[in-house]
Amino acid sequence: MPCLRKDILETLPPNTFNPSDCFMKKIYDINRADNMCYQKCLSHDNLCPLFGECSETDLDTSGLPCTDQSTAGRQLFEEGPTGPVFAAHAKYHVEKRTKIVITENVIDFWQS
Repeated sequence: MPCLRKDILETLPPNTFNPSDCFMKKIYDINRADNMCYQKCLSHDNLCPLFGECSETDLDTSGLPCTDQSTAGRQLFEEGPTGPVFAAHAKYHVEKRTKIVITENVIDFWQS
């Protein structure tokens, strides 16, 4: 059974970025941080490795929060509280070299 993880921000060490900083500073801090080695897995009810042979995968599907992009939300875009999720998601998959990443999206996200 594949691993199922709840929060991509848990791939980063605690306090990696300051929530009150601007988005570019958060990206800088996230990119400088090392990823965690293990994360709580909902499938296995255990700490599962994030990297290494036993964690290799060619495909990831994720639903990233769109509240900061949504017309129903405050439209803070990358400066909103969910901005770091996108940076952490990208960092994780770049480091992991995931071949195919499928993310849920809404049309307004790509038009903004």
